[in-house]
Parts: sequence; C-alpha cells; structure tokens
Amino acid sequence: MRSVTLLFFILAVGLTTAAQRKVPFPPDVASDIIQAASQCILESGVNPDLLIKFTNFDGKNVAEDEQLNKFAYCTLLKTGYGKRDGRLKLDKAIAVMPNDVDIDTVKKVMEKCNEETGKDAPQTTFRVFKCLSEKSPVLMTMI
Repeated sequence: MRSVTLLFFILAVGLTTAAQRKVPFPPDVASDIIQAASQCILESGVNPDLLIKFTNFDGKNVAEDEQLNKFAYCTLLKTGYGKRDGRLKLDKAIAVMPNDVDIDTVKKVMEKCNEETGKDAPQTTFRVFKCLSEKSPVLMTMI
C-alpha cells in the first residue's frame, strides 16, 4: 500500500512544501491506482527502497531512475490518467480534485507541468510528476 502512494501526484511525487495541501483520492480511484500500481511494480522492476522514498515525498533525495520512470508511466497508463507520450490526460486528472480546490490554479500548474519532456515517455512521466510535486498547490495521496 505504501508503494502506491507514489501516484498522483496526481498527483505527485517528490518534494512538498508547507503551502501544499495533501488530499486523498476518492476510494474508487484509489482502488484503481492500487491495482494498477501492484502490477506495475512487478513489470517495471522498480527498487522498493526508491519507491518508498517517493511515497514519503522525499524526492529531493531520489535521483531519476529508469525503473521508477517505467513504474510511474505504467501506472499512469493502466489507470487511464496518462497518454502514450507520458503526459497526463488533464481533464481526467482535474476531475478527481475535490470541490473546494481552486481548479483554475491547479489546472494552470498541470498544463505547465504537462509540457515537460524527457528522452522517452517514461522519463516524460517522471518529469511531469516531479514538476507537479514541486509546483502544485494540491497533492493527491492514497491516504
């Protein structure tokens, strides 16, 4: 269960600041993420220690890693929140935000972060997540 907190960033992985609000996913979304992430842990071969650092929002101490990139990309696709190019499906990601969130602000951050690019789709996913973890006022969590 701890290993799937990584997702969402959205939804974010990585660093948080005092200004960021952590909001749990709705239970049905969390269930889908857990199922997808469980499969992607095996498929990607991600190092559990590295994954735990990200789930604890300790991104500043975690270097970019190919297996972590693959895990994030795999989970994003399997949940239906991602595109083949490694970017978010913005409308779907925004739809899980609670009603009391400033959607316009979150959407602007998501749009900006969704412009991040890597050498391949998994690296793009990692960079989008990292950007969100650093800049989004809201971080979606599993708990």
